[in-house]
Amino acid sequence: MHRDIRAKNVLITINETAKLTNIRSSRNHLLVNKILGIEDPVLERARYRAPESIPGYKYDQNCDVYSFGILLWEIAEERIPYKDTDNILEIYDKVYNKMYREPFSENSKMPEEFKQLQFEAVHQDPDFRPKITKMFEVLRNCVKRYSLSQDPSSSNSSSPTTLKFPPKRAFRIDQDAYALPINSPDFESFKYMTLADAAKQHKMYKKNGKPVGDVKTAYKCFEEYANNPNTTKRNRITAKYYKAVYILKGLVEGPPNKDKIVAEIFKEVADDEANEHPEAKAWYGYCLFNGKGVEKNESEALKYFEQAAEDDIKVAMYNVGKMYYNGYECTKDIEKAKNYIELAAYNCYEPAITLRNEYNL
Repeated sequence: MHRDIRAKNVLITINETAKLTNIRSSRNHLLVNKILGIEDPVLERARYRAPESIPGYKYDQNCDVYSFGILLWEIAEERIPYKDTDNILEIYDKVYNKMYREPFSENSKMPEEFKQLQFEAVHQDPDFRPKITKMFEVLRNCVKRYSLSQDPSSSNSSSPTTLKFPPKRAFRIDQDAYALPINSPDFESFKYMTLADAAKQHKMYKKNGKPVGDVKTAYKCFEEYANNPNTTKRNRITAKYYKAVYILKGLVEGPPNKDKIVAEIFKEVADDEANEHPEAKAWYGYCLFNGKGVEKNESEALKYFEQAAEDDIKVAMYNVGKMYYNGYECTKDIEKAKNYIELAAYNCYEPAITLRNEYNL
């Protein structure tokens, strides 16, 4: 995660290649600032800030996607976002409370695919924003189409926008070599639900609080992707993570040895280098601390909680603070405890706020 994607931090090389700079705003830098109580309410940064990060909630990749979406609008319109105000609170009110987004001008020449991508990237609900990989794919397609439209050799005189395709190959292609493997996931069994859609099912509620998501189909999707050898590693890790979450939360009926399975999955996801699901570190720390599905090991639990805290997981910050405060399998350190509890409270974690007030930390 970059944490500060905006026009100022993009440089263009002599070869017209965009380079993202100012990596100092990465996770560790901001974490230290939070612990030390240093705030950086820069106006220009506020123009790109995702709504869910405004109240101090967890910052994740979706926030970077939002900032990138604002940057796309700025590039297309050649205007500064929310230029009509220099008041940070007014910008936050527009973005967070009024859900306002800068619109494209009526005479915008940007392709509809580009506009739709930008619209999705700044969605109020981070779960509905596209992955950065999808954004790059859409943008590449836009560039290709533009390049072809500017190349006289790519069009004919009767239809300037008609693309010329190369002639059919004279030789035969072995189509079986490109067919999907026989043991690909059984898509029909989970109604062709995508992993992204499956991951949203347990978060879907009516206004009265009644769940409406299809968790059974979602779990089937997770199982298929988690167990199929032809699934990509990224999809397999995601599927396993949500499978464990569903079992742990009792959303589905788990197997007899569910505690062990859940602990093993959370450890695998927590140790994955890509770190796409940092919450798994907190979950595995929970398993270790309570001896749930794995041998009880509080010192190892502290290690995973600290890693999760580095990834802005609020409950992990709180847990680390309590462990240092009480000296659980570590040297009692009130100052460290205070820093972590304060950090969790800063991120609006209610138990941390209560503990801080109760013990005057």
